[in-house]
Amino acid sequence: RIVRSVGTTGEGVEEIVEGTVAHLGWLESSPAGYSRRLRVVSQTIATLIGERVASAALMGREESIQRLAEACVARALTPVEAVSSFLASYQDKIKF
Repeated sequence: RIVRSVGTTGEGVEEIVEGTVAHLGWLESSPAGYSRRLRVVSQTIATLIGERVASAALMGREESIQRLAEACVARALTPVEAVSSFLASYQDKIKF
């Protein structure tokens, strides 16, 4: 719902709060709201896993990444090829 408000006078603030509370109620009670919350939480979990996996995979491998970056700058590799090369060379050594 669209609510007209004026920040300098406070006009419409009560309607904004009421609309926000109503929307929160909808999010918490409707199947669509549940699906949305589930999608957001799933994405959050996937992002956090990705950050931890990346941190574990990159730890202590700065020189290797530097060499790959130099190859990319020299146009000997594309960034996608560099990532593939990195993953291939460490696939048996990275422990999670």
